[in-house]
Amino acid sequence: MENILGKLDNAEQLLLERHLQQALDLISEISSNNQTKEYIEEIQLIYRPLLTYALQDIEDKESNTILNSLIQKTFILIDNIRYEFQRTNSFFESKERGNLNIEITINQIIQKSEQKSVRSLISEVFDKENDYKEDTFDIEKSNKELFYSILSSQRWENSSLEIFCQLLQNPTIPPTSKCLSISAFMLNALSFFDENKILFLFKNWDKVEKEVSYRIIVALVLILNKYENRIAIFHSIFQYLQKLTKDKKFVELVKFSIIQLVRTSETDAITKKIKDEILPEMLKFSTQIKDKIDNGKIDIDDIEEQSAAWQEFFEENNLSDKMEEFSDLQRDGSDVYMSTFSGLKSYPFFNSAYNWFLPFDTKHSSVNQLFKHDSEFLSILTENSWMCNSDKYSFCLTLSQLPQNQWNSMINNSKMESQQLQSDKDDKKLTKPTLEIEQNINQYVQDLYRFYKLFPAKVTYNPFNEVLKIHKNLFLRNLFDKNDLTSIADFYFTKKIYSAAFELFKDFSETKNDIAILKKMGYCAQQMQHWNQAIDFYNNVLLFDPQNKWTLKRLAFCSKKLNQWKNALSFYKEAEKLEPDNLKIQQNIANCLFELKKYEEALSLFFKIEYLSPNNHDIQQAIIFCSLFCDKKEQALKYSNKLKENNPKFDDFILIGFCHFLTKNKEEAINHFQKGYLEIKSKEDFFARFNEIGLIFQNFGINYNKLNLLNEFLRLHFSKL
Repeated sequence: MENILGKLDNAEQLLLERHLQQALDLISEISSNNQTKEYIEEIQLIYRPLLTYALQDIEDKESNTILNSLIQKTFILIDNIRYEFQRTNSFFESKERGNLNIEITINQIIQKSEQKSVRSLISEVFDKENDYKEDTFDIEKSNKELFYSILSSQRWENSSLEIFCQLLQNPTIPPTSKCLSISAFMLNALSFFDENKILFLFKNWDKVEKEVSYRIIVALVLILNKYENRIAIFHSIFQYLQKLTKDKKFVELVKFSIIQLVRTSETDAITKKIKDEILPEMLKFSTQIKDKIDNGKIDIDDIEEQSAAWQEFFEENNLSDKMEEFSDLQRDGSDVYMSTFSGLKSYPFFNSAYNWFLPFDTKHSSVNQLFKHDSEFLSILTENSWMCNSDKYSFCLTLSQLPQNQWNSMINNSKMESQQLQSDKDDKKLTKPTLEIEQNINQYVQDLYRFYKLFPAKVTYNPFNEVLKIHKNLFLRNLFDKNDLTSIADFYFTKKIYSAAFELFKDFSETKNDIAILKKMGYCAQQMQHWNQAIDFYNNVLLFDPQNKWTLKRLAFCSKKLNQWKNALSFYKEAEKLEPDNLKIQQNIANCLFELKKYEEALSLFFKIEYLSPNNHDIQQAIIFCSLFCDKKEQALKYSNKLKENNPKFDDFILIGFCHFLTKNKEEAINHFQKGYLEIKSKEDFFARFNEIGLIFQNFGINYNKLNLLNEFLRLHFSKL
């Protein structure tokens, strides 16, 4: 199957390059059924005379239009073939999806919703709870049928699109039904290109409730990102997109969606950080506080003493910074809950693709029992904007499995956290009016991300694998002016996605005079290790701001990476004039002098730094190297003794060993080499560093043969340890 899908991808590429006949030949190899043959023959029947006219230099003004139409038809043929092969995929062959006609299914939903609307009024008057429950189960069943019918459909006729439009705009249809239908519509469009479906989304994004509208916008961004190359072929899509560039609300929602989608690229790193750094520290904190309470060092009733102990522990273990970082990520909209809730997606509820896209509803049959006795918890959970719908269901399903005492504890903890988050949200709303929109979009993006990351059945195409190429999508970028593109580029920059930020920044024609952008472009190039390019941008900054300390230091750094030590020294000396007391700059100057073999000058400066910053490990190492290179072996030995008192690492012992070896004290040399080896107990790591340091001294008392003999001796010596 993969080989066939690969050939279909190749056929698509040939079409984009306008090699129609080559694409048709490849398609004929893949599918030889009569229907495909007839379709190809129809295309060739029109294409053959078109080629003949072109070869005879007969001018035909309609030839490009006709060729474009034939390429479109061939794309449709490829999609049909791909769809047939993908039907065997478990995601598409879901037993739940049914084979209902899409128009019949939508009509049934509309009728049931209108009937339910009437019965709900009656239930309110006569308190007919059983009727209400029946309606709830019935609409859930209908929603599921609607979802799978849309998901498994092929191309829609105009009549299907019209009735779907009626569903979206019908006020009696619950937003949940509309949201689910749009999600299925998006999944279908991502697996099966349909020009009319994309145009439908364009035409209806602003004719629905806001939560439905946000889903349509996210769907459009993902669909346009996947089919970017096709938009040039299907002109109607491009023309409609151009029309929407004037709609400020549409442009803003697209920008928010792009930012939230790109944000998912950092989710794996955040999840790893939480699991490897923050949670272990929290567990350590919890254990140590418990031990102090158990040992009587903290009186649990003495709140002041307990708080002081917590504060002391936080400061000792740098936990405050980690928790603040976690809170900042959360407030920024980053996905901090993925690590927690990814393990809570094994409930049977999540075996159905449909349930991953459900807007959270406390009346849903899977969770409604939980909310009968705690209305406060109900409101807190539903209003939590940092938690996506899928995670809210996970949370509730987990609660339902717990004993009552644990249930109460979890709820109380969640109330405290949610109340704090709500307070933060209220504060942020004052300074950021678009916060609620961004959070709603982010919730849906996180629901999507969890589905594609965690859904047990294999999904052929994952749009999140391509979110970092959104900035390259010319058709989406055509929507934005310079301010919008700058804000997207800045977002990339803050998230350390430097290649994408650089590509956006370089498109601004005014950057030659914009110091802020020049600095960012230089930094992006530096982070991508394009040292010469970074130097060019930084030099342009200096044309406008010759005494920019930050830029001078970056220029020096990039010069060092190119081994241009003379240039680096010059830049550091300029920076030193602006910050004469900066020891880091002076250390870099000394390093440059060392690399330029000006050992006496370097040594003098290292001594000065060591006097101002005693017990500096790096400076002590540098003094030892410089002393040996200046043939001041006793001085090197003196500082090697200082190094021993400063928590030496295994490579420090190697350096000290060489100091003793060069001063003819072989016994002490072997002793320190052994200490270095015992620090790591890895011959491979030890001898890699041993040879690296030893080669530095080849011209200062150790030749290659002597180094090799010492290497052999130590290997034999260590084998006996």
